[in-house]
Amino acid sequence: MESVTFRSDISKLMLSFPAERFGVGVNAEGEKAAYPSIHFNMGMYQTESEKLAGMLREHIGNKKQGGDDFWEEDKVTSAMSKMRQGDVVVAYNDLELTEDDKETIAYLERAAEKLAPAQVKNVCEKVELLQNRFKILGLPKPTPDMKIRRIKSRVIECLDALEEAGVTNDRPGDSG
Repeated sequence: MESVTFRSDISKLMLSFPAERFGVGVNAEGEKAAYPSIHFNMGMYQTESEKLAGMLREHIGNKKQGGDDFWEEDKVTSAMSKMRQGDVVVAYNDLELTEDDKETIAYLERAAEKLAPAQVKNVCEKVELLQNRFKILGLPKPTPDMKIRRIKSRVIECLDALEEAGVTNDRPGDSG
């Protein structure tokens, strides 16, 4: 699971999980115990635990549950905050690849190896198409007036960002 971020206007918010509502877990000693409290740091809490994320989504303090203590940060906002840190981020990495997506990725994989001047405009359009579809943030779009080696570099960065986000063109015989 990828990281899920929760935000709060309260800098040092502490949340507990009452056993009546969330049941009990097992502590480090193997005994049944209530789930431990969590602490937001500077108004933020991140988790990669699907179970904990689910508990936070159902918590009475969550704004979606009618509370006013905290909320889950949406994917685009989360991606944009990572982008501000200099990362290239794919916000919509859970979209299903269409046949057009697969063809576009395969085309760009070939273009990254050998890019002819006649392909430059088409390659730039295909990179922009993927950047828009998967919301690839933090990667400048290539333009036809760039040098071919810079365009190839942007193609490779785009493909790498998709691969790192788990968006891959898994076709039989691909050697990745």
